[in-house]
Amino acid sequence: MENISAQSVQQKRENKEDIVILDVRTPGEHAEIYIPDTLHIPLDELPQRFEELPLNKEIYIYCASGNRSQSAGAFLEQKSGVRVFNIEGGIMAWHAVGLPLKYAQGDEGLF
Repeated sequence: MENISAQSVQQKRENKEDIVILDVRTPGEHAEIYIPDTLHIPLDELPQRFEELPLNKEIYIYCASGNRSQSAGAFLEQKSGVRVFNIEGGIMAWHAVGLPLKYAQGDEGLF
């Protein structure tokens, strides 16, 4: 699995590349803040919900800081052979460079 910067992933989105961004954080974390237009499958649910993933696309995985996304990527590579990427630094890095996020209603002070 390769690491990729948040900026590189956003550039792929802006170029309309057909990719999937997978959020593997907990439901509570996702409810507070998330990257728009992503697929949310918590890491502990990934084995049971594997079939929800479009395996014909590159998958870019994020969590809070990068640890869980590494685990998810290793699982997906072993299970499917699909090309997966770890978004370095997770949602914290995404936020740090000012990329778009969705917040819980009125709660933009999470970071």
